[in-house]
Amino acid sequence: MPAYILIKAVDGWTQADPMVYQKGYPVVVMETDQYVGAQVLPTFVQLVISDATVDDVKHYAKVWMREVDWEIIASNLSIDGHRLRVFTKASLVSASGLNSLTREKVEAFLNKWGASIISVAANSVTFDILISHAIQSDGFWDRDVSDFVFTETGYVQTGGIHTTEANYSSVAEANPNNVAAAIVRAGGTVINNDAINKKMTFTIPRSTVLDKFKGDVGEKTYGPFACRATILTPAAVDAIIAAGGNITRTKAQVASYLHDRLTD
Repeated sequence: MPAYILIKAVDGWTQADPMVYQKGYPVVVMETDQYVGAQVLPTFVQLVISDATVDDVKHYAKVWMREVDWEIIASNLSIDGHRLRVFTKASLVSASGLNSLTREKVEAFLNKWGASIISVAANSVTFDILISHAIQSDGFWDRDVSDFVFTETGYVQTGGIHTTEANYSSVAEANPNNVAAAIVRAGGTVINNDAINKKMTFTIPRSTVLDKFKGDVGEKTYGPFACRATILTPAAVDAIIAAGGNITRTKAQVASYLHDRLTD
């Protein structure tokens, strides 16, 4: 104790970029007094919290992240079709919907997995996906597979095991060993390798496909939404500027200086 928070005192070069520090954004929380008065002005000010440690207030300098989750609403296992809902975690969405999930944020991603959007609501998108279509999608293979011809040749509902033939005869440079390796990396098991006709048959369970999809959802949508969720009000920044660039307050007093953008 105390804790020192360096705060942006002027707006950044653009308001359009959510990752640019604007006036009132905490920049860094420190445990030593590295800046004094004129050393921080006019670009920064410093707020000193007399009865806090860095661990107490370090969350003020956290980036406002986007983290998406999903749930299965219904399933038809006879065709291995599933209706799912994808959404941003409620704790990361503001009262007015800032950082909420929209159709535009996930439509291209879902299309790559062969999914069809059914409905869109505040902070959620509901869609249908067939595991057989997902197995044949660019999203599942992490590449354009339009030059492959996939045919589902079998499906066992118990365990959700799909058997699929991949015909890659139109891909002149394709090497059977590389195709087999790609199938194994994706979680499949090669059961027939017709290297002469460039056809390969493999099995893959439903759970593997859904796990890969869930991981891809997280990877493609997780990331920063805005530079900070907690900011200082412009009036608070101006008060620190008027005090010479540094001001000391208690944790209780600092509460009135802060604005939680999750309440917007």
